[in-house]
Amino acid sequence: MRKSMNYINSKYFKFQNIKYGFFTRKGGYSKKPYDTLNCSNKYNDKLLNVKKNRKKALIEVKLNKKKLIIGEQFHSNKTIIIKNKILNKLKADAFITKNKDLAIGILTADCAPIFFFDDEKKIIGAAHAGWKGSLKNICKTTVKSMRMIGSKNKDINVIIGPCINYKNYEVDNKFFDKFIKKNKDYKKFFKKKNNNKYYFKLGPLLRYQLQKLKVKKIVLLNEDTFSNKSKFYSHRRMTIHNESATGRLINIIGFS
Repeated sequence: MRKSMNYINSKYFKFQNIKYGFFTRKGGYSKKPYDTLNCSNKYNDKLLNVKKNRKKALIEVKLNKKKLIIGEQFHSNKTIIIKNKILNKLKADAFITKNKDLAIGILTADCAPIFFFDDEKKIIGAAHAGWKGSLKNICKTTVKSMRMIGSKNKDINVIIGPCINYKNYEVDNKFFDKFIKKNKDYKKFFKKKNNNKYYFKLGPLLRYQLQKLKVKKIVLLNEDTFSNKSKFYSHRRMTIHNESATGRLINIIGFS
């Protein structure tokens, strides 16, 4: 795994045609409680700081000559294929493109950012997957969209970025039941704590869903957003500790 001060990638996900990075919260311009590389403009941070942070992230991964696309995420399984015409408002949780002039950004703070790349057809994709997205199987809809523009499942490579670790992802019986009703096989992605509580394994579930789709190569990064406050933003940590606000991490992929 390659780590700079600001972003993470993996030696197991290397292609000459793309650049990507899962960014930490370090190295930006925002002040507390958004310190410092907050890339969301939704949580009362200064817009100028957000713009500077996004620009710095693009420069860091050498995609600063690309147009950055960041959609309005809403915990869905909706996927948009971006061709040449770019709409002003893109409301979805996954984006697919062949357009080499674009970079795709996903914002996270415990949810999993997922990058997709087909080296045969030169298609990239990025998805945002929390528990709702995983329950709705956003991996499946993203792969389906890639097939619509030429991909084959066996040619798709995927990397799942930093997200909350199961040891910090406590859920209740109702949460557990939603997944088991969807698929009984999902039971193995829960570890029982007591009669009413479970721990949920988000990253491994996403990997399993991709394996069922016969995706060629899947890399799951072992980085917990909850436990390392100096490195990552975490919505759950903010909620548990009654903090006033937190920022959002940016994750970027584009053609080199």
